[in-house]
Amino acid sequence: MSSQLSEWNHIDGGSINVFVAVCFATLLAFSNGANDIANSVGTAVGAGAISLRVALIIGSTSELLGCVLMGGEVQKTVGKGVVSLGEYDTHEDLLAIAMTAVLAGAGISTGLATAFGLPVSATHGAISGLTAVALFERGSPAIDDSGLGWTVFGWVASPLVGAVAAGSLATVIERRIFAAPNPAAAAHRMRPLLVGGTIALIVVFLCSKGPLWLRMPWWGAAIAAALSGTVAAFAVRNVCKIPVGVALTMFGDDAAAAPAAPAGGRAGQAPGVPPLRTVTDGPPDDAESDSWLLADEQGSEDGAVDGKELAERQFSGLLVLTGCTVAFAHGGNDLGNSTGPLLIALEHSGGSGSWMKDGASLPIFGGLCFVAGILAVGSRTIATVGSKITKLTHSSAFAVQAGATLAVLLSTAIGLPVSTSHCLVGALIGTGVAARYTPSTDGRERAPLDLKVLRKIVVAWVVTIPLAVVLALAVYVPLRATLSHPTEGGGSAAG
Repeated sequence: MSSQLSEWNHIDGGSINVFVAVCFATLLAFSNGANDIANSVGTAVGAGAISLRVALIIGSTSELLGCVLMGGEVQKTVGKGVVSLGEYDTHEDLLAIAMTAVLAGAGISTGLATAFGLPVSATHGAISGLTAVALFERGSPAIDDSGLGWTVFGWVASPLVGAVAAGSLATVIERRIFAAPNPAAAAHRMRPLLVGGTIALIVVFLCSKGPLWLRMPWWGAAIAAALSGTVAAFAVRNVCKIPVGVALTMFGDDAAAAPAAPAGGRAGQAPGVPPLRTVTDGPPDDAESDSWLLADEQGSEDGAVDGKELAERQFSGLLVLTGCTVAFAHGGNDLGNSTGPLLIALEHSGGSGSWMKDGASLPIFGGLCFVAGILAVGSRTIATVGSKITKLTHSSAFAVQAGATLAVLLSTAIGLPVSTSHCLVGALIGTGVAARYTPSTDGRERAPLDLKVLRKIVVAWVVTIPLAVVLALAVYVPLRATLSHPTEGGGSAAG
C-alpha cells in the first residue's frame, strides 16, 4: 500500500542522510569497479595474454579515465525510462532518502557478489531498488510499465545476444585459421581484416557509448568506423611488413641475446634476429602464405613454438586493445550507478552544504573508488571470468571480448538496455558451445564449460534483484520514519 506523499514533506536530518548516502555510494562504486573489471581484462588474463598485475594496472587506468572524462555526463540519468522522478517534484526529502536506499541495496548486493567472485550487474541492483522504493511510496503511477518491461527483457536477452555474437566469431576464427593447413600463415593473411575489424568495432563503440563530444548518430558512427577500419587494414596490409615472429623477437626479452643472422641470409633480415624461413607445415594456399617466420618458432621436439601458437599470438594485442576500450566505456557509463543517486541525495537533503553538491568532483570521487575496488578485490571476478567458466586461448578470448562488445552495440542500437556482465558471460558460454560442436581439425583439446560455476553465476543474477529490493526497503523505511516527519496540511518540501 503506497503512502500519502502530501503528508511527508520536510527532512530534519539532512546531514545524516548525506553521510549515509556517501557511505553507501562509496561501497557501491568500490564493488562495481571490482566486480566489472573482469568484463574488460578477465579474458586477457585467463588466456595468458597479460599477467594479473598488468591487467589490474591497465584496467584501473582505463576505468579512471572513463570516469573522469565522461562520468559527469551520465550521473543525472538515474532511473531514466523506468521510474518517473517527477513524482517527487514537491517531495524532495523523500527523493533524497530514496536515493540513499537505492545506493544501500545496490552497494550491499554487488559487494556480496564480488566477495564470492560472481560477476553481476550493479545497474540491475540500482534499478530494482529504485523501482521497489517508488512502488512503495507512490504506487504504479511512478513506474513506466513499458520501460520496465523492456529493461527486464534486456536482462534476459543480453546473454543470448552475447552468446550468438561470440560463438559465431569463434567459429569463423576456428574454420578460417586453425582449420587451415598453415594456421600461422592463415592468421597472417587475416591480420588486416582482424585489425581493421577491431578498430572499426572500437570506433563505433566510442562513438555510441563514449564521451558526448565523440557521440554521433548511428549513420555517422558507421561511416567513421568503416573509414578507420579500412585505413587500419590498409596500413597493416601495405605498411606493417614486419613478420610477427620477427616483431615478437625484436621487442621480447631475449632480443639482445639473439644470434646474428648468417651471411647470405634472407634479404631484409634484421640484425640480431635468428635465421628466417617459411612455414612448411602445410601447402601454401597462395603466394601470401609464405610468411617469414623465425626458424626457431617452428614446431620441434624440444617444445619450440609451433604455427598454431604463433597464430594465437596474433590475437594478443587486439585482446588488450578491446579490453581497454570496454574498461574506458564502463568507467564512464556505470559510474552513474553510484554518483547519480548520490548527487540527487546531496541536492535534495537540505541542511549543510557539501563539497560534492555541484557534482563536478563526483566523477573523480567515484573513479578513485572504482580503482580502489579493482586493486583490492578485482582479482576475484577476474579469476571466475578468466579461468573458471572455461579455458581460454588468445583467439577464443578475443572472440569473447569482441563478441560481448558487439552484443552491447547491437543491443544499444535497438534501444535494448543490457548489462556488459551478462553479455560477457553469455559470450563465454557461446564460445564454449561453439568449441564443443565445431569439428576439431588440428587435434586441439576442447575446453568444456564448467556448468557448476555457470549455475552459481545465474543464481547470483537472479538473487541480486530481490536482494537489492529487500535491502533498499530495509534502509528506506527506517530512514523515512526517522528523518522525515509529517506536517499538517502539507506544504512545499525543504531543500
